[in-house]
Amino acid sequence: MNTLRIPWIHASCAALSLAGSMTARADAGYALEFQNFGVVQFVQISSDPALNAYPFTLTAWVKAGPQPSDGLVATPIISKPFAEFDGWSLSIFNGDVRAMYRTASGANVSGGAQDGMNGGHIGDGQWHHVAFAVDASGGKLYVDGVLRTNTSWSGTPGATTSTSPVYFGRSLILPAQYVGLLDEVTLWNAALTQAEIQANMNRTLTGLESNLIAYYRCDEGTGFTVFDGAPSGGANDGSLNGVVFVPSDAPLESPPVVQTLAASSIGGTSATLNGSVNPVGTNASVWFEWGTTTNYGNVTPILLIGSGTNTVPFEQPLTGLAAGHTYHFRAAASNNVGVAYGGGFSFITPWFAKAHTNFTGGGGVAWGDFDNDGWLDIGFGGQAYAGTNRVGISEAWRNTGDGFSLAYSNFIASADFYSFATWGEGNNDERLDLILGGIFNDFTRVFRNTGDGFTNFFGEFGALPSGPISAWGDYNNDGWIDILHPPSGLLRLCLVSE
Repeated sequence: MNTLRIPWIHASCAALSLAGSMTARADAGYALEFQNFGVVQFVQISSDPALNAYPFTLTAWVKAGPQPSDGLVATPIISKPFAEFDGWSLSIFNGDVRAMYRTASGANVSGGAQDGMNGGHIGDGQWHHVAFAVDASGGKLYVDGVLRTNTSWSGTPGATTSTSPVYFGRSLILPAQYVGLLDEVTLWNAALTQAEIQANMNRTLTGLESNLIAYYRCDEGTGFTVFDGAPSGGANDGSLNGVVFVPSDAPLESPPVVQTLAASSIGGTSATLNGSVNPVGTNASVWFEWGTTTNYGNVTPILLIGSGTNTVPFEQPLTGLAAGHTYHFRAAASNNVGVAYGGGFSFITPWFAKAHTNFTGGGGVAWGDFDNDGWLDIGFGGQAYAGTNRVGISEAWRNTGDGFSLAYSNFIASADFYSFATWGEGNNDERLDLILGGIFNDFTRVFRNTGDGFTNFFGEFGALPSGPISAWGDYNNDGWIDILHPPSGLLRLCLVSE
């Protein structure tokens, strides 16, 4: 007898074998502890119409031993008290679990017993999963996924209308104080089937399950509130009064804990998606959902992470993206328990991405294929500092097809600061020449491309006067390129072949 889904042969033997076959939760969750300190300890959840569910299922993991009120009165575990005989309860009496559902008209599901239908012994100090389901056919009480008892309605079936709060650990009607642990409390507006109860009992939920209207994981670990993790029923959080959180060893497994992290290596057509995951001791798989809207629509290949208990990073590269677009993504992870999702992130692919970053510097820059290899090269003019000394920069960078390399530099020994650059074929030799200049110089220089370097076009003669910019163009169609150079005006280049 080493599995959960077996026929119920003997209550005490089955309880022991079930407790021995389950493994403690791997995610170090918490449970609520109710202690016998002579002071009433309880959790109170404000009244909400959603908590008068019908059809109805209440489930919880309970770890209880002998109760102070045994032999006197039933001890409430979870209840919506019977104000004017209207409400529901899950209790324990002399070690047996009891359940009751009663409407304001007096109609009830109780099995004819004052304390409710009897689901058998659970007060053995071990964890037990208890589920109480009610619909028009009557009530069913399950322990550890096995149907212990069922009964029909006494009176006309219907919903409770109680305006009383929900309590964990006490009741306004019964004075007894529950002593024990409580974990993973759920309330549904459906009568779950045995198969559904068995499918959910050993795993944590997402909170988004159909018909789930209240869900208390009890994993806060600290503070004075136990939060409702089922948003469809409203935020029915509970306030702790003397109850404390303790580490839970309830036989639960959890989906992986996954987090979405910011994208990296974002380029015009590519990016890397990042996330982290804790497999919580079960074999986990991870992936990303992504797309141009928060509906995503695309999924990356699945990665196998393993079954560790530490948080580990993972990433997936994306290629083939469109430049200048916004992309949304989130991390996802799954194990045999379920699927978990990280938060949504986004990034924008740039229209331009860095292709080369180790240029020396420059105040003026221009494109031009100075070596006639079909790749656009770059001409730079500017200045840099060696200590406190200003050094002029005149450089030609060759485009190699997969980057740029410095081909020529220091065309002339000068401290000139060049603020513009422009290419043009000054002497009809089918090689681009380069003008560097600026208003902060004494000169604007024209450099001849010799094929293996650059020399001052005017030789010892010097240079043009300083100016803010220059432009090449054969304005008079004589076959020789001319220079427009403010403030000197239009300069006709009067050159003959060498």
